[in-house]
Formats: sequence, structure tokens, C-alpha cells
Amino acid sequence: FSADTILSHKHWIEATIGHNSTQTGTITRHFPTSITTQRPKRPLSVTSIMPKSLQIRGADKIGIKDVEKPCPEGNQILVKVVASGQNPLDVAVVCITASVAEFVDYYNGNTIGCDFAGIVEAVGPQTTRFQPGDRVGGFLPGNLQEQGAFVEESFSTRLPASMPFEYAATIGVAASTAAIALYSHLNLPRYGNGAKPFNQYLLVNGGSSATGTMIIQIAKLSGARVIALTSPRNFDLVKSYGADKAFDYQHPDVAAMIRDYTGDAVGLAVNCLPTRESCKLICDCISSTGGRCVNLVPVDTSDAEFRKDVDFSLFMAFQVFNKDFQLGSDMYAASQDLRELVKDFWKQIDEEFMPRNSLKIHPVKIIQNGLEGVPESHKQMLDGQVSGWKFVARIADTPGI
Repeated sequence: FSADTILSHKHWIEATIGHNSTQTGTITRHFPTSITTQRPKRPLSVTSIMPKSLQIRGADKIGIKDVEKPCPEGNQILVKVVASGQNPLDVAVVCITASVAEFVDYYNGNTIGCDFAGIVEAVGPQTTRFQPGDRVGGFLPGNLQEQGAFVEESFSTRLPASMPFEYAATIGVAASTAAIALYSHLNLPRYGNGAKPFNQYLLVNGGSSATGTMIIQIAKLSGARVIALTSPRNFDLVKSYGADKAFDYQHPDVAAMIRDYTGDAVGLAVNCLPTRESCKLICDCISSTGGRCVNLVPVDTSDAEFRKDVDFSLFMAFQVFNKDFQLGSDMYAASQDLRELVKDFWKQIDEEFMPRNSLKIHPVKIIQNGLEGVPESHKQMLDGQVSGWKFVARIADTPGI
């Protein structure tokens, strides 16, 4: 999530901790020039050193720990991680352990991180798509388990030789979230399935975030007309990912401007950084005939301040992992339907989007000192200093590795 959206990450996390939820055209990929890729400082041989894990260590603390090298089972793959992307959820879980004492034991010892890119070290006996040596990226239930890049092959993709690991580490959460929001909650047609172009307006609040730019381009592949809410400095960024029009979310007349531009026709929205204020803004932008909005974190929209003809829904991408989980005071049930949808989408990424260069990768900023620099990057995210790019840690940059 970008700092240029409605409020800072600190507000997002405070809302997550304090809320007790009652809600249930191909784009050519290019790689931004904001980093210089490099070979690891030294080989990351997990046979010669103990694997490292960045884990939650009590209330509001994280630390690097030696861990045993796991053995993949079933259709799991073991990945030697080269780069890992940072997400707001990583920061939220650490903050929750500091704010709510009862959750310290729940999260303590869990490995931080959901987005990874690296090299397959070993595969389980039922693995069919990958083999040792493959360059891969993907999505795993970080923050909720002790093991790190130890994941089902269903939520991973092979990487083109031209794609740096640093950029591949931005795909996992964003792609999975985009699939659920667009295909399950908003019922956009799946690109490539012979569906007719959608040709409806979709409003994306927080369009310059990693998830926002992914949602924009996937929605465009489905034929939607996409409007992005962001700050003026990121107008060109969101348009480069396919947004038809960008509006300044801080402009006092932005809702009227959007309704005028669309002819009062915005029926769908994705709120990448939900707060009460941003949800009210979306209500003002939605057509007078009503519509739907997907919130990516919980916000109570049940009171009289919100339109009753705007249907707000909520999900967490972790619901695909066959295990109920808790985030703050909220419980989220595993969903077989979402699991199958996201598995199918990752298959499409692997077999179609990657070979055809159909995804444009979000800009990144490298975390200094690898895993040791993560506490500082967490602080910068909390302070709202992330805008139009995503933090990524190179494991080999960690001192002592």
C-alpha cells in the first residue's frame, strides 16, 4: 500500500487491531530502473550453512534465527529465497503482538513474509510443475507458520530468465488478492476464458500500491475501464499500468469529478487502503443506483454514515491455505472456493502471463542490509514513507550470510 492513499499505514494497522469485524488488451512487462541487480555476495548454499529465518520474537520484536532445513512433502516445494517483498500485513502482525498481549503466543516464532522469489532446492513426491534449479516466485502463508519458503507449488510460478528476483518478489500477495477481489467478489470475467469484455467502470483506491497496480492491469485484461485514486505525483505511474484516468483523492470535489467523468456509472470499487474516510469517499463516487466495494482490510461500514446501496465486502488472501487464521480480533475461515480460484489463477500466471510478458512489475526499493534492515523498513512503512514502490529484501545483503 502506498503512503499516498487516504491515510498512513499506521492508521491501517490501528484499524486492523481495533476492529472486531461483523462482515462476514495485454500489457507489455518492463522492469523499472530503480535498482541495479547483482549476484549474491556469496553463494546461498543451505547445505553449508544453517538457513536463516526472520521471526516474530515476543511483543513487537523480530529477529533472525537459524532454522532446520525442512523436507517438502506432497506437492510442496522448498525454495532457497533470494529476495522477499514486504507487505503491510507483515508490519500489522508485528504491531498486533505489541498491542494485544493475548496474541504474543499466537504469532511468536512465526516467520515473517508472504512474497518470495528464489531457486527451488527440493520438491515433494507429488510435485508436477517444478524441479530443483527452477527460478520461481510465489505466495505463502507467512506470519502464520514457522517455516519460511516452504509452499505448495499451486501458488508459485516459474520466472523468465530476464526477470530479476527482486521484482518477482512483488507478485505473490498482489496477484492472489487481485484474483479474489476481481473474479470472486466483483465477478469480472476471467481474461482468456472466452468471456466478452466487461466494459464497466472500476474504481481503485490506492492505485499506486503494489496491489493497486496489479488490480489495475488484471482488470484491464478483463476489459474494465479503470479509474485510479492516488496522489498527482503518481498519475503517470498508474496510467502506465493501464488506468484510463487518475484522480487526486485529496481534491475536495473528486467525487463529483468522477461521477461527471463516468456519467454517474461507477458500480464497482476496490479499496486497497480502507479507512472510514476512504469508504465514505468511495460511497460518494459510486453511482446513484448503487454498487459494490471490496475492502482489503476490515472497516465497520454498518452505521448510518454509509450508503446502504453500496455493498462492502471483505476477504483475506490467506483464506486459500486450508487453515482458519486469526488477525487481531478477527477470525477468517479457510475457503475451498477461493483456494481453487487462486490456484487456477497462479496456473495462468505460470503458463500464460509469464511466458507472454503480460504482467508489468511494480517498482521496488531495496532494503539496506537484507533481513537486518527489515525493522527499519517496517518503521518507514508505519510512518507513511512508502509511495509508488515496494520494499524488497535481498537475503544475501544480510551481514553474516
